Amino acid sequence: MNASGRVRFDQLLDGYLYLLLSGGLYGDFAPQLRPNARPITHVIDAYQAAGGSSPLTDALDALGYSQVPGAFNQLPGNVFAMGRVAVVDLRKNFNGLLPTFQNTFDEYVPPLTSSYRGQSPEVGSGKCGVGSGYASHRCEYWATPTGRWIDRSSQGGYYGYGLGNAGVALGVSRRINRNHHIGLAVGYDYANLDMHDISQKDEFHAVNAALYGGYVDRCQFLDWQVGYGKNFHNTERTVAFNGFYAKPTADYDDDVFALGLMYGRRCGAFLPSVGLELVQVWTPMFVEDGVSGAELRGERSDYTSVELPIGFRLRAAFCERGVSGSHSSPRVRSTRLVEPELRAFWVPQLGDQSSRIGTAFAGGGGEFLVDSGDFGWQHVRLGSGLTARFSRCWSGSINYDAALYSGTTRQTASVALTARF
Repeated sequence: MNASGRVRFDQLLDGYLYLLLSGGLYGDFAPQLRPNARPITHVIDAYQAAGGSSPLTDALDALGYSQVPGAFNQLPGNVFAMGRVAVVDLRKNFNGLLPTFQNTFDEYVPPLTSSYRGQSPEVGSGKCGVGSGYASHRCEYWATPTGRWIDRSSQGGYYGYGLGNAGVALGVSRRINRNHHIGLAVGYDYANLDMHDISQKDEFHAVNAALYGGYVDRCQFLDWQVGYGKNFHNTERTVAFNGFYAKPTADYDDDVFALGLMYGRRCGAFLPSVGLELVQVWTPMFVEDGVSGAELRGERSDYTSVELPIGFRLRAAFCERGVSGSHSSPRVRSTRLVEPELRAFWVPQLGDQSSRIGTAFAGGGGEFLVDSGDFGWQHVRLGSGLTARFSRCWSGSINYDAALYSGTTRQTASVALTARF
């Protein structure tokens, strides 16, 4: 007998008499469920109390006691909330491809005088000059194909995800004078997000653009970027239990605005810095396709990440340096062999500490929130990387970063190849 005091003996399957429970019974299961599934029990109770019925509710009514938690944990659209977190991660990775000072370690260019003729190579000095030569390359075109893998672990009953993506970024940089540069970049990524421990995924295409620039001298640097992006999602969820099977899908797009600032000092190979990383995602209303009763409707919502990374980068540049050209017009040239880097940042979060989307069953019933889980107001970001310059125009890099939150970890591994013209 359930909380309403009513039971029904009205379904006979394979010789067994099933008790179809109604009223508030599903709400009694809430403490046993994952956080996003708990409010759905009350929504379905209210829906049935009002006389509502669907293939989904009929299948739920036929479940045994021990089968109910597993069925309800499949119903929330966890992929919608975590998908926006992945979009923010992907946008920040695109920003990391821009040829700003913090990303490329391009040094202040000394005066181009004949006193540099015949200069001996410097190894491990960290003072290599701009690889392409300031005098001959005021305008530079670049292209960076890249691939990366991101894994965010589960926490507190909220599912984590794995994200693999491949893409390319293209851009042009212009040196305005000895200390300032400005550039424009566009990028495309194909990404495949798979939720951990549940059959939900999101395949999406990301298109990003950014205007960027910066200032650098012998003592300090300031990088900035502002950009916009568009993501085209194709989500798929599988709900399967006790003979019930549904695969709701949805197609929708969201918009992304990004703003970044980074100010740092230059103390040899040690670069302390403080920055601002803002990414805002706007998601429109969308409805999943299907007629099973498990389809969801997502409400219009937004998610804002505002982080203030405070920390340092430790870099060494092992290189050869020389001068070419005529006596009257010398050119500084530099071949950087290897640039290893270690980085550590403490990152307060001033924006939303979780991604939340209001959802409801497309066939009717009350609204319930889907939450990514609270990431907390701070985390620690640790990373390492290695860049190799093969020639004046070609370089490659590999990077690994770990963001350590309270109760969860985000790991990112990436590889990139950059061509400069």
